[in-house]
Amino acid sequence: MKKMLSVDKLETKEIILILQSILLGATITGRGVLWFTRPESVLHDSPFYLALHEIMPIWLWGLIVMVTGIIYTSSALFVTSMEHSIKYHLVSFVGGGTSAIFYFIMTSAGMYNNLNWLTPFNFLILTVWTGVLAFIGGAEIYARRK
Repeated sequence: MKKMLSVDKLETKEIILILQSILLGATITGRGVLWFTRPESVLHDSPFYLALHEIMPIWLWGLIVMVTGIIYTSSALFVTSMEHSIKYHLVSFVGGGTSAIFYFIMTSAGMYNNLNWLTPFNFLILTVWTGVLAFIGGAEIYARRK
């Protein structure tokens, strides 16, 4: 039987997963929006951002990160149907995987550009978090192919 999205009918684990998807996606999207809309001001904030800008324009980083965050945030829409459909797992795999790659690059750039220890540490946590979510999503997709 297909579940209807009604807050009073959601299980606690579904509420937690929806909130996690929305909040992590918002964290990712927020950074992308800043870089996409204010590239000039971002480049003056830190040598770290200048290092990223040397690889690729910071506004393009922002666009990619913003789209990735929106993709991951959209996984919240499929939480209630995850037992019957692979949509949640597919969106988590794509959004989590691209976020993990992005945050890995951010971690590396942060360590090599003399940032404080906390910033690369936070990026490392986000790398692992999004990478694990991508792995779980991919493993579930693979398991359901049988």
